[in-house]
Amino acid sequence: MILSTFFLLAATSFSTILAAPAPLFFGDLEKRHAGHADQSEAAAEPRAPESSVVAGGWYAPWYKQDLPVSAISWEKYSELAFAFAVTTPDSSVLDLLGEEETLREFVKEAQDHQVKAFVSVGGWTGSQYFSSAVATAENRTIFVKTITGLATEYNLDGIDFDWEFPNGGDGVGLPCNINSESDTQNFLTFLEELKADPVGSELSLTAAAHIAPFTGAGISDLSGFAQVFDHLVIMGYDINGLWSTPAGANAPLKTCPGRTGGSVEKAVDDWVAAGFPADKLVLGVPFYARSYIIPKESVIQNDVLTTFNPAFDRATMPPVFGERETLETIAQTLECGQPAETPSGIFTFNGLIATGYLNVSGEAAPGVFYAFDDCTETSFLYRESDGRFISYDDTRSLAAKGQFINDRGLAGFAAWHVGGDTRSDILLDALHESMGIVADTDSEECIPSQPGETGSGNDEVVTVTVTVAAPTSSAAGTPTVTSPAVSLTAAATSYSGQY
Repeated sequence: MILSTFFLLAATSFSTILAAPAPLFFGDLEKRHAGHADQSEAAAEPRAPESSVVAGGWYAPWYKQDLPVSAISWEKYSELAFAFAVTTPDSSVLDLLGEEETLREFVKEAQDHQVKAFVSVGGWTGSQYFSSAVATAENRTIFVKTITGLATEYNLDGIDFDWEFPNGGDGVGLPCNINSESDTQNFLTFLEELKADPVGSELSLTAAAHIAPFTGAGISDLSGFAQVFDHLVIMGYDINGLWSTPAGANAPLKTCPGRTGGSVEKAVDDWVAAGFPADKLVLGVPFYARSYIIPKESVIQNDVLTTFNPAFDRATMPPVFGERETLETIAQTLECGQPAETPSGIFTFNGLIATGYLNVSGEAAPGVFYAFDDCTETSFLYRESDGRFISYDDTRSLAAKGQFINDRGLAGFAAWHVGGDTRSDILLDALHESMGIVADTDSEECIPSQPGETGSGNDEVVTVTVTVAAPTSSAAGTPTVTSPAVSLTAAATSYSGQY
């Protein structure tokens, strides 16, 4: 699975424009770490009162012109990870790609809002030297000091390990990555040493992982990782893409007969079977879309978008440029130190709005076919004018994922990446609503709502009944949708936003 993108998706499979910043040397630091659819069918089951939910994600600093650190909706997150510190041939060196000052600003804003601040180590193009960093006892000791030095220098609350992927992950990962059959066991040994360190023992440790559990020589039971990680994020996306034949959903929730690539549901089952408890698993969700060039007759029947896994052969299709991708930007995007050869076809959710596939409310724009696939529980678009077939997550599909998180007792969600949403948080709010999450305005911690709760204190409660008229089929072929009246209960003195 070799792809490129202008976005360097982290907890995802892509690359970025690599600047030439000064690397960070942490080996000698000894300091201690200072301390568009109706969602009623996916109504939230409130979380257990004794447990907080993980409302997390990754911040991509190369997106800071669109979403400055100060503009993040901090009150809606419990933790965020800064992407990335990348591995280098020297285990004592991690490279922040010239974003040191952005990281300092990120940590300050996070901690001012009582949100845990992590740095994500690795990423799609930053995992090349993970294997060598943990391969020997000497290197592991050095790498522990490197990680604790990073945490101390930037006053971090935790470290997120985004190794893509130990042992090559069954053939996924960049071809230049160093791999070993002993990667998984060496990784666990390193993490145990990190937790035994005086600084490391105070850090929250998390990981971003492939839908398939870690593999490697002599290890199949992964319960040891649950002892060192606060939680592990299953990257429930990049399940299909331009490498796929046929095309398919980027982030299918359910497994469908005849579909390829797997599903979120199967990934959770596999990780639990490998020894990782469900309540320490976090579901990674995409705030971005994947696109293909597909002939209309392959997906549209009787003016309705009906086919969600059409035949696709990348070799016979023109380049599938994504949001802001040009030949020039692709040439500047590095994979294994070389310019990327092909575009990614990726759009952020907000980018779908900016490029006219969606309107400002996040619904299909005029001239764009929309359909929700009941099997994968994901959404699709097709625009005839450019032959673009798009798999993405919208409010309806994320509401289904939020309900799945609750139903399976998972720890929460993590979004790749937070800058992909709109400034009005269309996607983030859909997750909150489906999971029954409310923001504690005093601590700004994301906490579960309780039965009967509508706000805080003794806020006046009003009931608003909204009748949703059933729209007719559009010229673009959007199927007719019927919706019953929806009763909404709100705390009149504390609610702000849109219904």
